[in-house]
Amino acid sequence: MKRKYIFATYIPNGVNLDIFKPLSNNKEFIIGICQNYNLEKIKKICKKVKIKLKKVLNFPYEKMPYFYSLLKIFISIPPRSTGFNMVWLEAMACEVPYIIGTNAGIGEILPIYKVSNFKELEKLLMEIKKGEIKPLKNQRKWIIKNKLTWKEHVNKLLIIYQNLQ
Repeated sequence: MKRKYIFATYIPNGVNLDIFKPLSNNKEFIIGICQNYNLEKIKKICKKVKIKLKKVLNFPYEKMPYFYSLLKIFISIPPRSTGFNMVWLEAMACEVPYIIGTNAGIGEILPIYKVSNFKELEKLLMEIKKGEIKPLKNQRKWIIKNKLTWKEHVNKLLIIYQNLQ
């Protein structure tokens, strides 16, 4: 019997662009966050910078595009052990103007604003508030160009499964 060897490869998740569409261009200065473990630190920073934290991510999945479309700023500061952080990709698919994250997991390759600590986050929020930093543009095009759609993810998996036969 002939054995086939398969080498492990990294296949990032993809985002379904048919579900995560920008719904509104009328974005108020609303900040959304997705992790409760950094909530208190981020609340303190927002208070210090005088930005009102109006929304905290706790939406059912099917309403996530609506949530992202409300935001001007989306913050996700995951622990270093986090792998692929889908929320950044989902926020990108909804064209959130400012997405703030880290170099953790997929954050390494995403064109988002990256911070490595809460002092940097405070400085970045102040610069955004003053209009010193430009919003992100053409995020959906970037997702397509870099093959991070759900369709591309499924196609990559199909190729692997077909090679198993």
